Amino acid sequence: MLKIAGEIGTKSSRTRRRFLRILAGNVRAALAHAALPGTVESRWSRLFVETPDPDRARDVLSTVFGVHSISDVAVLRYRDLSDLVEQAAALYHDRVAGKTFAVRPRRSGDTGFSSRDVAVKLGDALLSVSAGVNLDEPEVEVPIEVVDRKAYAILASMPGVKGLPLGSGHPAVALFSGGFDSPVAAWMVMRRGTALDLVVCDLDGCGGPDVALEVAHAMASRWAPGVEMRAHVVDLVPVVEALRRDVESRLRQVVLKRAMYRAATLVAGEVGGEAVVTGEVLGQVSTQTLRNLAVAEDAAGVPVLRPIIGMDKEEIIALARR
Repeated sequence: MLKIAGEIGTKSSRTRRRFLRILAGNVRAALAHAALPGTVESRWSRLFVETPDPDRARDVLSTVFGVHSISDVAVLRYRDLSDLVEQAAALYHDRVAGKTFAVRPRRSGDTGFSSRDVAVKLGDALLSVSAGVNLDEPEVEVPIEVVDRKAYAILASMPGVKGLPLGSGHPAVALFSGGFDSPVAAWMVMRRGTALDLVVCDLDGCGGPDVALEVAHAMASRWAPGVEMRAHVVDLVPVVEALRRDVESRLRQVVLKRAMYRAATLVAGEVGGEAVVTGEVLGQVSTQTLRNLAVAEDAAGVPVLRPIIGMDKEEIIALARR
């Protein structure tokens, strides 16, 4: 059971349906990319995935943007409340044995009983094997969601990556290299629903883009299944040669950065990108002072997004590793 990210629930009904449709498609694409068989059923605030390999599926689905949490669930089909309580008590018996517990029920649809009824009856059924009920700080929680004539007993849960479904926002392009900064910046924007084309600048003509393309391939495979992430290699070797010949040394790096912004803007115009994403960090190098950032950005014809502008190198590396 995949819970959708909370902020999706704040959208209008029309937008929420669109986001859910995109999210379900991304989940299917992630399973297919991993060669995992499975079916995906969409509900208003949940997605239910049935697969014969839940362990692998859990790892795959943890990379789908827009998922708040991933839970292993047992599906209980019941006749009435007594039947539901009997099945759930057998399922949770060993988990609560000798420990304090709290039943956390949720209910929707036509069931004929309330969430409180589930909590009271199931709590009573488990009480004799436990160390007692503790609603504030239980050692074990007993979460169960009842929807019409089915109940989902949650056996284990892990956090998802949250964010918004990839492809739900307008597209953009990202200046991309094989270091830490630009991949982290690109990932953070992707997490907000923006699909990216990547712009890799070849500055020396000696295979420099190869590392960037390798990183790009790894990121696209893990984080963007079902979404075409294209990499555009731009030959800036003639620009570098012209800078060495015609521009004084103290200005070369800023002028080169302007050329990179301009190249990204031209690619954005070709692919429909509405912004340029960069991995710049305020004050990290001389081209990233406020004044030089402003001079470089003046060459861009679209908004420039800098999601890691206030982070330091250790934070960026830690996020990249995580």
